[in-house]
Order: sequence, then structure tokens, then C-alpha cells
Amino acid sequence: MRFAYFLTLLSIPLFAHTLEYTIQCENDQVRVSKMKLLPGEQIGLHRDEYPRVVVGLKGGHFTRIEEDGSSRDIVFPTGEAIYLEADPVGQLHSGENGTEELEIIIVELKTKKP
Repeated sequence: MRFAYFLTLLSIPLFAHTLEYTIQCENDQVRVSKMKLLPGEQIGLHRDEYPRVVVGLKGGHFTRIEEDGSSRDIVFPTGEAIYLEADPVGQLHSGENGTEELEIIIVELKTKKP
């Protein structure tokens, strides 16, 4: 499963620079990772398999773009945590960072899979 997740990350097209994404801790219950996106940087279609808590180290605005073209802004406040549900099976989205560098910690809760 971890290998498949890594392959998914490799398939994400990136612009501006190489995505800074590191898994800091992982076991059967959680995966904790750190991600940094530069202004305007994009990530390709993917699915967030698990519900997660995201902490903004350097907060900002991120635009989530659904496969059907609809979009919504997600705000990651600096120093605060937000909760995001897992994506439904088969639902993919891409995204684009706003005008500021974004650095977040992502805590995926593997024990609560849809």
C-alpha cells in the first residue's frame, strides 16, 4: 500500500519546482507528512484516501479543483489545525496553491477509511 501511495505521488504533475513532500511518521493508524508548495504551484489529479487533520505551518489559500471543473478555496490558517474528510471512492481532484508559500503538516487517520 505504501508503494502504491508513492507511485501516486510520482504521477502528480508539478510546476514551479519539485514538490517538497516527506513522510515523517507512518504506522497502521496514521501517516504524518510535511508538504511545501510555492506560490501558484499545482498538483495533479489524486484522491485523499483518509480523513486528515492539516496544520498550517505557513498558512495560505489553496484552490481544490474537482474533476468536473468546479472548485473551492481551502484556507489553512498559520498555527491552526483543520479537519478534512476523505474523498469518496472514485472522486479525484487537483489543486493550485495561492499567492503565498504554503507549508503544512498532514496527519492522515488510517483507522477511519470510507
